[in-house]
Amino acid sequence: MVAGSTFSSGTLQTSWGANTSANRAVGQVNLADSTSNEWYVTGVQLEAGTSASDFEFLPHDINKKRCERYYQNSFDVGNIPGTSTDNDDSELTTSWTDGNAPFPNPYRTEMRAAPTVVLRPRGSTTTGQVNNGSTNRSAAAYQISNKGIGYIDVSSGTGGQFNAFTYELNSEL
Repeated sequence: MVAGSTFSSGTLQTSWGANTSANRAVGQVNLADSTSNEWYVTGVQLEAGTSASDFEFLPHDINKKRCERYYQNSFDVGNIPGTSTDNDDSELTTSWTDGNAPFPNPYRTEMRAAPTVVLRPRGSTTTGQVNNGSTNRSAAAYQISNKGIGYIDVSSGTGGQFNAFTYELNSEL
């Protein structure tokens, strides 16, 4: 995939010749010398130990659930958390009489551990807020577990209003 001048400074052999270090990688594409060089690989399985097992093919839904144990978000596919302002990424809940709000529980998949939670108001990239009745207000998630969130504390929230927000749940190692 890449070779230094010790192995690529020789002459391309077109017939049988002596084994010379300088000829080992002559005529090969150096994948590291340009961003337009591409190398595709699929179906790789790394093994620990001295013997290989059969290749493990897992259905897409199983792999997705494995990933969701570590990370989940409310964003539509193709929308990037932290940069998307698409209103369709938002969750909508109605605030309780005290202005706080329920969280859409439980999580899609039980997470590895209680995640860190990032909230953003609908249509915004600002963190630590939700949109409560068309006003962005400070907010934070409480009673966070690996299965769900107890509630969202909305500072100065108004009861009976909609709360629109996006979220990210991160339980990386």
